[in-house]
Amino acid sequence: MNIKNLLSFLILFFAFSSAFSQAPNLQSLSGFSMFTAAGAMTNTGASVIIGDIGSDAGAITGYGSSTMTGSIHTAGALTAQGNLDVQAAYLTMSSNTCDSTLSGTIGLGNNQVLKPYNYCIGSATLLTDTLILNGMGNSASLFVFKINGVLNTSLGSRVILTNGAMPENVYFQVNGAINTGVNSILVGVLLADGVITLAKGTTLVGRAYSIAGAIHLDSNTITPANFTPLPIALADFSVSKSGGNVCLKWSAATYQHHFIVERSSSALADSWTTIGTIAGSPNTIQYSMTDFNISSGVNYYRLRCFNTSGTETLSDVKIVYGDALTTTKFLVFPNPMHNNFTVTGATPGSIIMLSDMTGKLIMSQAAGDIRKDIISTKDLNGGMYLLKIISAEQQEVSLKLIKF
Repeated sequence: MNIKNLLSFLILFFAFSSAFSQAPNLQSLSGFSMFTAAGAMTNTGASVIIGDIGSDAGAITGYGSSTMTGSIHTAGALTAQGNLDVQAAYLTMSSNTCDSTLSGTIGLGNNQVLKPYNYCIGSATLLTDTLILNGMGNSASLFVFKINGVLNTSLGSRVILTNGAMPENVYFQVNGAINTGVNSILVGVLLADGVITLAKGTTLVGRAYSIAGAIHLDSNTITPANFTPLPIALADFSVSKSGGNVCLKWSAATYQHHFIVERSSSALADSWTTIGTIAGSPNTIQYSMTDFNISSGVNYYRLRCFNTSGTETLSDVKIVYGDALTTTKFLVFPNPMHNNFTVTGATPGSIIMLSDMTGKLIMSQAAGDIRKDIISTKDLNGGMYLLKIISAEQQEVSLKLIKF
């Protein structure tokens, strides 16, 4: 390679290297859905928490009425290591350079669609309505939000993942407190230098960690998606879609008398239903089952493992999204259109988006409660447009429309 080509290669290498964000290694925190290095942990109401919780310096109270699959850890050797690891994770996030700078005043959401980048916000900000993260067809795509101030979310706000984006690859590093609005839905790992307060009904598909602050819950659901460790009863547990079905596979670490396979659409404590019982065998390590009744929304799966003495162990929770929406589930008419078109059948909470054929977003709105939405197009030029509907279950479908 000559000097000119070498210099060109090095320039491109460092240019691209600086643009790549680095995800932290959670290390000892991998079993924790919530952890604080210094602060109390409180809970009001019946929360559902998948995974361990812990504090290295603070009381943990109010979790007696909650449903938990993990353990509560107070100050000790494990939390001391967790303290070191959460500090290291926060520093890793701090070292990421900014690919894009967003305005804290404008905030996040309002049907905003973002690609995988390292986003920096230089002040406190508010997440309102809907923030859509587009994975660009890559399940390893990384979204990092570095916020230099408090992060608040509004009533009913939500984060939607589309096109391959995964919850375990979304990170919010907040130099301050995090406060959610009632019934918000957040996705990803929260790394705060301050208090984390989840308002009543908030769902977090991810984890909540603080390097210096309390964590307060109020009737919340914390589900760390597909990245919690397995209990000792299992060596591995996986779920995958095959056509319109879901294949569940697992390996026993120790002999189990039987396994109960359960499915839920929400992961709430009273929502799990048994879809199968598999007998164990001293001579069998690997087991499998196929679910032929997957729903079109989000599907949660877990195993209840029973040893020969009747002791039960819960597996971690796996998530599979059902079949994508199809145009048979709603109607769009007329097409071709003139001054407006109507969408019927889009469920409440779905997002209706209209773009031109270059990809420029023209309008975006939430579907109404009566499943009938009339979209005005009187100010649009004649031509072809792309309609996209993203459901509350994060499934999407596209349809071409013609205006004359």
